[in-house]
Amino acid sequence: MKRKQIDLFAVVSMIILCAIWGLQQVSIKSIIFDISPVLQGAIRSLIATLAVYILIRYQKIPLSLSASVYKYGALAGLLFGLEFLFVNEGLKYTSAAHISVFIYTSPIFAVLGMGLFLPEERLTSKQWGGVFLCFIGILIALFWGHQSTGDQISLKGDVLGLLAGLSLGATTVVIRCTKLGYAPATHLLFFQVLGATLLLGIYAVITNQLNFKVTLFSISNLLFQGLIVSFASFLMWFHLIRTYYVSQVGNIGFLTPIFGVIFSVLLLGEKLTISFMIGGFFVVFGVIYLSFSPKEKIESTA
Repeated sequence: MKRKQIDLFAVVSMIILCAIWGLQQVSIKSIIFDISPVLQGAIRSLIATLAVYILIRYQKIPLSLSASVYKYGALAGLLFGLEFLFVNEGLKYTSAAHISVFIYTSPIFAVLGMGLFLPEERLTSKQWGGVFLCFIGILIALFWGHQSTGDQISLKGDVLGLLAGLSLGATTVVIRCTKLGYAPATHLLFFQVLGATLLLGIYAVITNQLNFKVTLFSISNLLFQGLIVSFASFLMWFHLIRTYYVSQVGNIGFLTPIFGVIFSVLLLGEKLTISFMIGGFFVVFGVIYLSFSPKEKIESTA
């Protein structure tokens, strides 16, 4: 299928998706005292899994795929589950704003990983500059502020956020570099949310993180996380990257951590330190610098 140039529909859709993804960490944090974060992740993923399965049955798309696709689907599901495990655990120790920025390091890990398997994805010298800026930002945000305050608890949460970015980047590598990338979008999402459901559910039981206080806000919040964040937004994302050029729609993704920080401050009243703002700027700017590099320059290095 021939891809289209980006248009107004794609731009508006991406802005909405970035706002939804930026709101994700805030949603989890807002009911952290009603429902444990890990249990939230398990329930949210279960809701999304059921929704995707119903859609697959409605579309009458067979689930019968090759054994290799199932193998890589299981790996993608494990990595996707690890991402949300690190996010949900990290939110117990650090702010939603911090997690929003650190998880956005995933494009850096993704391009580094894909460069090992896909020659056309290897970085040019200029693109390595974007990686360097992101690395400097991580060092500033992680160690400058924490070293001056001695806040080791928050540092633990920030490291978990960084591990979430690594897991998400690794998920992208598995999808892009294996036969899994040719599977239908619904199947791709099904593998991921099913893996997250199993991993987070088992972890919640083993660690006894099962506290669940039923309120109107907590239930509506879980439905938002499951149906809007984990189901609808990812299906829309898969539709966009299969309709338009990935380099064009993906570049708008830099708005996600910006929305995340804004929502964290406005809705949760979180305070931002100077070190985090400087480090976060380097991270976001580094990812933007990397993302907006022309694809021809990448291919010329192969």
